[in-house]
Amino acid sequence: MKPVPVPPTTPPHLVARLDATSASGMGHAIRVDAVLREISRPFRLSVIGRGEALGHFFPDARCLGPEAVQAGQPWEAGLAALRPDLLLIDVPRALEVRWDVLRASYAGSIALIDDWGGPLDADLIVNGTVLDAYHHYPALHAGGKVLAGPDHALLRPAFRHARWREPDGANLVVVVGGGERAAEWARWLASQAPWPDMPVTLVVGAAFPGLPELAESLASGQIALRVGIPGEALAGLLAQASLALTTGGMIVYECLALGTPLVFFPQLQDLLPEAEWFAARGVGLSLGYAGGFDAAAIRAAVTNLLANAAARQAMSRRQRTLLDGRGASRAAAAIEELLDQAGKGEGRWEGR
Repeated sequence: MKPVPVPPTTPPHLVARLDATSASGMGHAIRVDAVLREISRPFRLSVIGRGEALGHFFPDARCLGPEAVQAGQPWEAGLAALRPDLLLIDVPRALEVRWDVLRASYAGSIALIDDWGGPLDADLIVNGTVLDAYHHYPALHAGGKVLAGPDHALLRPAFRHARWREPDGANLVVVVGGGERAAEWARWLASQAPWPDMPVTLVVGAAFPGLPELAESLASGQIALRVGIPGEALAGLLAQASLALTTGGMIVYECLALGTPLVFFPQLQDLLPEAEWFAARGVGLSLGYAGGFDAAAIRAAVTNLLANAAARQAMSRRQRTLLDGRGASRAAAAIEELLDQAGKGEGRWEGR
């Protein structure tokens, strides 16, 4: 008896909703990319979002602006036209998603990457923040799962593999995230240089607003400018830094995974509770919401840590006990379960 040929199956279609602009920053694209790279099974990818950097992060995906699926209606209602088997959302404010419209038009699974908590109707929620108060999801979809806490911080693999190695000579690496106030801080730092005389590297994203002007202002000074460098290069740079000076947000978690001594500026009011949590545990020095623009405060924090090798080494040890950097692989495993269900015909469009 001849075997019956098994028809080839089409890989499930994953649609990601996120932006990568100077206002939103690159963090959402970076962590979605980190998660998707950990998925081993085949899938097709489409990305709905804004920002020229989306094509850089997801070169093999079909990238669409939200207006391409709106057709005069909210993107949540137009999503059905793409026939996704799984929707992955990572937006700054998930509460702004019209969940009722989305559930009315789309019957597949929804995975959400979130930082704040709230009545969010997803099947899988990944929240890698350290604050328990942000981990509550009263509207979690029936049978859904929440992965919360620092074990689920979504970092690129390079930050899991690299380790801080204190260099012989002092050097400072400054990393600036996205958003208007962060960009303002970078320009202010370039003009003030509020740190001791030593080699300094300033890292900004590829979408930094006014990049030519920033580069020109640094052309003849002590600060070396690096723009939009890959995760591997950034992890290596921070691993060789005496000290990191950063904005709040994702880069703080990346420094913690490396064990790089850290002074950070919570540039948004929303980041203050998290900054206080980190500072209370001695895994970083917070400048506070106003202190980022206080030259004397920055100079004192940087100078004092540089002068105290024992304090930096102790901070590094505490940082690396806080998280192991494997959150992206844990999230990928949970998303892969949903993709496997779609691949078996559970939650797919065919036959509906």
